[in-house]
Amino acid sequence: MDVISLASFSYQLNALTGGAAELTEAITELLQETEKRVFQQFPYHKLPFSAGAKRFDRAKATIAAALTQIIDEKKRLLMQEKDSEGPRAPHIDHQDVEGEHHDDRLDVLDRLLRVVDPVLSDEQLLDEAMVILLAGHGEYKSKREREREREREREREREQGERES
Repeated sequence: MDVISLASFSYQLNALTGGAAELTEAITELLQETEKRVFQQFPYHKLPFSAGAKRFDRAKATIAAALTQIIDEKKRLLMQEKDSEGPRAPHIDHQDVEGEHHDDRLDVLDRLLRVVDPVLSDEQLLDEAMVILLAGHGEYKSKREREREREREREREREQGERES
């Protein structure tokens, strides 16, 4: 999650050191509830009083609050930068062999906020940030689960080999 937030938002969550425990738990909860919704026969999640609906709404609110804070901080820094005519936010700007400058910033949020005529409302910006964060987290989680499954498979093969010996 740290890599996703750094690359997409230039924001250090410190998830690996427990700095974003509440956000990490909320993302996991939201993804679990979403998965349940996909595979349910009856749409229990549409009942406003159901436990799953409450967990989903609570998790979504936690994630939205964290991302809103990141977006607001980024906007504040951008306004300071514009007011002071100071240096741009940290990024890589290099010159190629022909002498052309290239901006290699990955920060999606920064690029969206620098647009002169904003194409996204604040709500749309928050939705896009949420999609980026959730998609990245889901991919990371899937990779971890595949690695665990491979390890379990190796362990089963090792046990079977010992039994056959």
